[in-house]
Amino acid sequence: MTLKPYLAGLGLALALVSTLAAAQARAEDCPASSSEDVVVLLKRAPSCLRATQIRWACDYTGHADEINAIVEKKCKPSPQPKCPAKSTLFDDIIASLNEAKGCDAAMKVFGACEYTASSDLQFGEVVEKKCEADFLDKANASKKQAYQRELGACDRKYRNESGTMYRSFTAFCRAEIARRYSRQARKIAR
Repeated sequence: MTLKPYLAGLGLALALVSTLAAAQARAEDCPASSSEDVVVLLKRAPSCLRATQIRWACDYTGHADEINAIVEKKCKPSPQPKCPAKSTLFDDIIASLNEAKGCDAAMKVFGACEYTASSDLQFGEVVEKKCEADFLDKANASKKQAYQRELGACDRKYRNESGTMYRSFTAFCRAEIARRYSRQARKIAR
């Protein structure tokens, strides 16, 4: 009796279990509960990066063609805004971020000058501080706690991922949270 067919079958079964476990892990990170929700989230995604993150976290088979088409459209190369810093050197970008007039302007500079690497953490910190100036000193304790919780969620989101691009994802996540709180505060102040 030969074991080769049984070992091949066992290998196939282990590969299937591994694939299902990976899909389950991704599904737990998915912000949607159905493929229809994924389509809605993708249409609202502000960027290619966010659309790609949603697509990989939500590995639904339903509406696959539509989902892939939306991600492809979001990720179609568009003219990248020119970085307004004197150069693409780190210190010049930091200076340009510091010179930005307000939260939204700083976020635009950040998006145009990003390195997609761990250096983006320092760029994001400048953006966070600019945005926090609009709301943090005026916020009550519960609002500050909610803000810190959301920042913590960004920190945890990619902590187990290796590669400097994930530090960039964390920086953008945190900056987006700060910008959202800034916009809410400015809207209330009007």
